[in-house]
Amino acid sequence: MTTTPSNLPHVAADHVADNRSSDPIECLYERIAGTLAESNVCGWELDLSSGVVFRTSLPSALGYQPNEVESTSDAWAALVHPDDLAAARRRLDDLVHARGGVHTVELEYRVRARDGSWRWMLDRAQVTRRNSDGVVTRLAGVGIDITDYKSAQSETERHERRYLDLVRRTRVIGWEYDRATRRFTWVSPNASEVLGFSPDEWRQPGFWASRLHPDDREAAITFARARTDEGLDHDFEYRMIAQDGRVLWMRDLSTVMFDGGKPTRLCGVFIDITERRRAEDAQRESTEHLRAIAEHIPGAVFMYDYRAGEPRRLIYLGPGLEEIIGPSRAAAVRQRYDVIFDFLHPDDRRALKVAADRSTETGEKLDVEMRFIHEDGSPRWVRSLAQPTRRPDGFERWHGVMIDITGRKEAERSLRERERMIDTLLGNLPGIAYRCRNEPDWPVDFMSDGCQELLGYSPTDFIDGRVSYGRDVIHPDDRGNVWDDVQEAIREQQPFQLVYRVRDSRGSVRWVWEQGQAVASPNGGIEAIEGFIIDVTERQEAEDRLRDREARLRLLVNQVPAVMWTTDIDLRFTSNTGAGLASLGISPNQLVGTSAVEYFAGTAGAAHMVDRHLAALAGHGSADEHHWSGRVFHTRLEPLRDGTGGIAGVVGVAHDVTDRRRTEDELRRTNAHVKLLLSELDHRVRNNLSSLVTLIDFTRRSTTDVNRFAETITGRVRTMAIMHSMLSRSSGSNVSLRRLIHSIVPPDHRAAVLWDGPDVMLPPRPTESLPMIVHELVTNSLKYGALTSPSGRINVICETSDEPDQSRLVTLWWRESGGPPIEHTPSAGVGTTLIKGLATADLRGEVELTYPREGAVHRLRFTVPPPNSATDVQLGLTTLDQAIDRPHHPA
Repeated sequence: MTTTPSNLPHVAADHVADNRSSDPIECLYERIAGTLAESNVCGWELDLSSGVVFRTSLPSALGYQPNEVESTSDAWAALVHPDDLAAARRRLDDLVHARGGVHTVELEYRVRARDGSWRWMLDRAQVTRRNSDGVVTRLAGVGIDITDYKSAQSETERHERRYLDLVRRTRVIGWEYDRATRRFTWVSPNASEVLGFSPDEWRQPGFWASRLHPDDREAAITFARARTDEGLDHDFEYRMIAQDGRVLWMRDLSTVMFDGGKPTRLCGVFIDITERRRAEDAQRESTEHLRAIAEHIPGAVFMYDYRAGEPRRLIYLGPGLEEIIGPSRAAAVRQRYDVIFDFLHPDDRRALKVAADRSTETGEKLDVEMRFIHEDGSPRWVRSLAQPTRRPDGFERWHGVMIDITGRKEAERSLRERERMIDTLLGNLPGIAYRCRNEPDWPVDFMSDGCQELLGYSPTDFIDGRVSYGRDVIHPDDRGNVWDDVQEAIREQQPFQLVYRVRDSRGSVRWVWEQGQAVASPNGGIEAIEGFIIDVTERQEAEDRLRDREARLRLLVNQVPAVMWTTDIDLRFTSNTGAGLASLGISPNQLVGTSAVEYFAGTAGAAHMVDRHLAALAGHGSADEHHWSGRVFHTRLEPLRDGTGGIAGVVGVAHDVTDRRRTEDELRRTNAHVKLLLSELDHRVRNNLSSLVTLIDFTRRSTTDVNRFAETITGRVRTMAIMHSMLSRSSGSNVSLRRLIHSIVPPDHRAAVLWDGPDVMLPPRPTESLPMIVHELVTNSLKYGALTSPSGRINVICETSDEPDQSRLVTLWWRESGGPPIEHTPSAGVGTTLIKGLATADLRGEVELTYPREGAVHRLRFTVPPPNSATDVQLGLTTLDQAIDRPHHPA
């Protein structure tokens, strides 16, 4: 519809609906405008000078309310699709300037609807007014919403493309055939594309029969003739020979045409089905391959139809089922498939049903692992993969495979067991197993649970990055050395061992020993660092103490006026040291390599000195005085033993007693009592040093481990110190047995040792032997007995009785409880030998060591001399030597 300004109101028609007019003409226009809008049509007129658009209501499909869009050309242009705006303006410009004699134009463009979608509009515009100079001042037109048309057009074009493609792919030849002349009276033009013959060649008599494949010719002609004679349409397939010799399969769809009731003509189509037949052949071959594969996989391929309330209809079942449930059960399943669920493990039936129901509802593939019970009673794990498809007849067709995964499950179980064993092992190791990256902060990928005990952090603290091992744990003074040592080991492709300090979660400093190695990546780089860390704080502290003791001992040796030397088995000096060397005019180690026999030959009593060295090589120690360079030395010679206990040489200690002898002579002349005290002091010093040497050698033979040696010798020497301290404080008088035991037990375990019975006052001789025995019992309890447990207790029961000679018989019971159960009696070690040797040889008593399962029970019996009797105050060296000479084992 064309609208001019004279018959269109000079206000935007969008306002008309809100200002109903009583004028009949205007009412008519309003109804027309409303009808146009509902029909998605809009009339408009554009004043080119003002840009004002006079229009009826916008098409309703655009969704805009009246007055929502301004009645200007710019407002309308803002709604036009950007890709279409320039072309639309060019077309209107051609109309305004009458280029090419254009007086009317049609525009197709897209407009944005109120909901944001794009709709197609068709505008037909023409010039409606010119001024006196002939310049166009107004345009008018009609806008039509053609979105539905455009959609239909697009769909039609799509169908046409599909149709043309279908024709091209199907390669169909239309034809008409006259029976009387045996000629094709018509064939479609594409006949030459299929077989290569022109339509004229097709129309030659007998063409069809001549092009049939020799193997199909007789059967095809006979079948077509018989069906035609009976007036029946026919549909059959055969092969034809193309012009280039290719063999093509054709499907022949023929319709019989009648004249006067007789079949005179045929019409139909030839459809080239060569590709289909090839695909069918390939499918058959593929099916045979799949069948062969299905029959040899470690499982069973299956296919069946299922409908609720009816038995499953088995279509195919591979032979692999025999391996899963056994031959007889598999035979039963082939007779009636539903019995297979009777052989399913009861614990897995519900899971299978839930999975199958879910697959039925969603169409998803079923993938479930379950167990079948073989007819021999063993479980067999299978993984069932199946897919349901719904058929038109209401059945679900299930096709899938059951794969025997028993071996995999066993492997997984073994793997889990190995992982459990590894976790248990790592969890019980006294340290940390780790894996980290080779970066300065050592980011952790794995860390065992031992870090909780050693460092106070959990493994996840390191793995999640909350705690950095390099930044938060390694001591700041050691970080650089740790990094440098590890990098050097990596460069040399060697494992590394480190000792350094760490800080735990409480800020305490601990020493650790670490051993690790780099793990190479496939590209030749470093993938990770793996290793193990243990706490060596006690060992490090013990080594520090040992070094301190060695330094003190060295200082003592260098200050005490004594000479110490060692020889090898050939009596050649291997060392000589001591402050006493100065009085002899000898420097430290000056005699190394010199023969001791030749050296002592120039001293008084040389033969006796050499004999004593030879006796020491035979295992017999000795003590005597030797006159050396005009001075008197008290010498002690003992066998020097190696790590296996064998004699490797001689160790000698000589104290310069020249001045002491002179003092003794003076004191002997002036004060006999002082002489006795000095004599006793001399005896004590000699015995203490000899005992120390003996204990060192005795302890050294019981272990090759430095830490254990240090711990053992420290405990025994500390016991000797306690003993002599108590004797010193008592000024040589009697010592309380109860206080003696109390002093030897470590302070943090004294509450666990309970005394029962009378106290006994001991004279010096048993006071020197008993501490060593009690020390060995306490050490064994700390290592293996009651004192290893917080709930452990030791009951020391003392029983006494008076003897006719006024001596007292003391029976000391040692009962342990609350410790770990004793599974077997421990073998006698050096500690046991020492206990028995001291009890029998030195105390002249007896000891009985027993080990019931609930705790050790020992009995020590000895006699305390009567008051004011003569006592032997020295620790029996013969007793220790005898203990050393006996076969010994680790205590």
